[in-house]
Amino acid sequence: MSDMVVTSTQKSKKPSYDTIVGGTNDILTSYGYQTSDYTYIKFTRKLVTGDLIGDRDLFVDGRMTNFIWAKGSSQNLTYHGQNNRGEISIDLSGKVSTKINDSKEVYLYWHIALMLGSFLILMPFGIFVARYMRHYHYWFPLHYLLLGSAFTFSIVAFILAFMMTSDRKFSADVLHAWFGLFTIILMCIVVIGGVMSHLMWKPDRKKTPIFPDIIHAFLARFTYLLALVSIWSGLNTFSIPKEFSIVLGLVISLFFGLVIFLEIYKKRYPNSVGDHGYDKKDIVLDDRNRTNSTININN
Repeated sequence: MSDMVVTSTQKSKKPSYDTIVGGTNDILTSYGYQTSDYTYIKFTRKLVTGDLIGDRDLFVDGRMTNFIWAKGSSQNLTYHGQNNRGEISIDLSGKVSTKINDSKEVYLYWHIALMLGSFLILMPFGIFVARYMRHYHYWFPLHYLLLGSAFTFSIVAFILAFMMTSDRKFSADVLHAWFGLFTIILMCIVVIGGVMSHLMWKPDRKKTPIFPDIIHAFLARFTYLLALVSIWSGLNTFSIPKEFSIVLGLVISLFFGLVIFLEIYKKRYPNSVGDHGYDKKDIVLDDRNRTNSTININN
């Protein structure tokens, strides 16, 4: 067993020996063995090492000492993954019971719940309202509420992602982190574009302007698609059960199926008023025929 450390500049690299980064080898004794079921390791080290990098002083005066642990999936010294790690607080004096720090797991659950709520419920239905419900006078307040809530949920979830890391820093070596970062950046741009569209709207305009309205609409759809990719990468990163992924895929497929159906319907009935599939032109002609018939009868 060796005394090693991972410095702030070695996030995705193998640990270095303490002696290489200016410290000392403070492992006094160590031994261990391994079976097919578990690995047992026991070691002793100095309470106070004097190392400026890596080792922290240990106390036996009743204070809780935090330990972090990680395990790999092979015999090689490689990255352990997001789920094969944890944190525990121990009173080395033995006077206080051990406390397992599960706050990061709670952060993970809230992160997943908020992101799914934002990009699987609030944002898609916000886009749906703007696309297919404009004939209702309340479409804009509803659209504003859904997208605003989605933005709030995603920002909180993004903050929780930092709370999940041990050093509260961006995990540049995790692909899911990059997808999430780009999704949040685009989400901010979408919200800004939506506010600009509202402030620049004019009741007498002849057509929908490219900036900011059309750009806002298409950027929102692209952000939603990127969010789905981010969710998929997150499910793989945190080893979420495949059954959950299957259900998630069915829900997304149902939503896209509904959108495809409505797009085809709009092309088939471009002047539809949304009432039993009747066309506005047919209704107008029918009303005219009824009016003419009434006039003829009166004459």
